[in-house]
Amino acid sequence: MKPHAFIYSQIPMMSSLLGWILQQSDSYESTHCVIHEHALDEKKIGFYLDPWDNHSDDPDNWSHAFIEDVEDENLGDNFTWLNEFVDSFKCNTIFGLSYGEWRKTKSWENSNVNKIAIPTSDKIFNLFYEVYERRSVSPAQCLKNIQMHVHDHKQDEPVYNERMMNEIYPKALEYANRGELEFWQLQYCFHHNGADVPGPEERENIKNIIKQEIAIDTSNDYDLRWSIFIEDAIVIEDLFNIDLKGLCKQLNIVYNERIGIEYKKFLDYANDII
Repeated sequence: MKPHAFIYSQIPMMSSLLGWILQQSDSYESTHCVIHEHALDEKKIGFYLDPWDNHSDDPDNWSHAFIEDVEDENLGDNFTWLNEFVDSFKCNTIFGLSYGEWRKTKSWENSNVNKIAIPTSDKIFNLFYEVYERRSVSPAQCLKNIQMHVHDHKQDEPVYNERMMNEIYPKALEYANRGELEFWQLQYCFHHNGADVPGPEERENIKNIIKQEIAIDTSNDYDLRWSIFIEDAIVIEDLFNIDLKGLCKQLNIVYNERIGIEYKKFLDYANDII
């Protein structure tokens, strides 16, 4: 039996969501996955945040080293850190991350870990876009988001930081001061090669660009990374219609009512938004 499980999704926020649901099993004792109940309540007034975001502001939190390891192109196919991380677990553990992009191009083999894969669908993308990309960004959050991005994804690389602060931040701040900045405008610069901050009128155009780059497509390297990761993985064909008891049986973990309760919270949340 494999005591641990890791969840991968091309849209990372779905990984920590499913991790939280399955973490309710009596078979897992880990606490890597979290829920922010206030985010479930705030959606009722049209204020959307990811309730299952398990990225931490604590610099010593596991998530920072994890992001650096899976995204660092210099490490490439080196799984030393990841395997040492798994070896450090003191109990049966499930983990995934709501933040960060898997860049390794060689299959991860670990005899102690079940791999779970969540393919992207139109419904998953639309939920992600409304919750994650379309959240409003205040002037203070604008600076914090840029600083967090540079730290987490570029490890405070000076040249990159200078470009973000000198070329991206001033224009983003203008939009934020006018109440016209949403996170997709920053993300376009962070992860989609945007040289300038797009205006609000570009929303649908940028949405399509982001969707095309996330979608499985043999014209980019997502398809390669995805096809490698799902080798020997349990694939969640429809995140919105999971046979939870069957999935628990595949993972050889105990199903209980809490799993169903937390899954229903997700379904209700998603249905209210999309």
